[in-house]
Amino acid sequence: PTENVKHTHYDGGRESEHITGLNLRSKKIAIGIPMDEVIFSQFLVNFLGLDVMPWDSMITTTSTYLPEARNKIHNTFLRSAKDCDHLFMVDSDVMPPPKIIERLLAHNKDMVGGWYRKKEKYPYKDPAGVTAIIQRPVVYDHVGVREDGVIQYTQKMFPNKGLEEVAAAGAGCWLMSRKLAEALGENPYSMENGGEDMNLCRQTTKLGFSMWIDWDIACAHVGTFFV
Repeated sequence: PTENVKHTHYDGGRESEHITGLNLRSKKIAIGIPMDEVIFSQFLVNFLGLDVMPWDSMITTTSTYLPEARNKIHNTFLRSAKDCDHLFMVDSDVMPPPKIIERLLAHNKDMVGGWYRKKEKYPYKDPAGVTAIIQRPVVYDHVGVREDGVIQYTQKMFPNKGLEEVAAAGAGCWLMSRKLAEALGENPYSMENGGEDMNLCRQTTKLGFSMWIDWDIACAHVGTFFV
């Protein structure tokens, strides 16, 4: 069933109304948001269209140290949200498109996400020798394994299309199954070997789980030029 939800937004004295067709989802999930000290107003307005259900669990933290924030959310999901089969992690500077939760659940994957661009600018020279400034997707391929067994990644240059199995991705917008979360155990995020999200992806691969990106779900990333 679908129900229309209306919300009114004021921006610089201008009033606008938004009508969202909300699909009533019966499956309860946990939504984890590691927030900065001040949540972005754009995120809050955008959040209203993500098909969040009243019966979903919400887990938030104001820690600005991402490994700690993500671990608190992950551990709370394991301990206190046992009636939720999935954890949707979304950062407060990432704005997914409407109905993303429903779309990710439909893939029936243990680890699947939308994508967003990295904030850093990257000079790219095309085959014709023309240099342009691009912002690459925060999605990665395997590039090898170090002598000490640490998996190494290379960042993709451009987005793809459709659903693709990938080596790793940024943790700003992904859906994780309880099966994978329990296999990872508590405190799986750390800055060891290049970032909390990369470290978790390495553990996911070693546990035999795959990571998927739906390239048709493009998320805005506050601070980038474009989606």
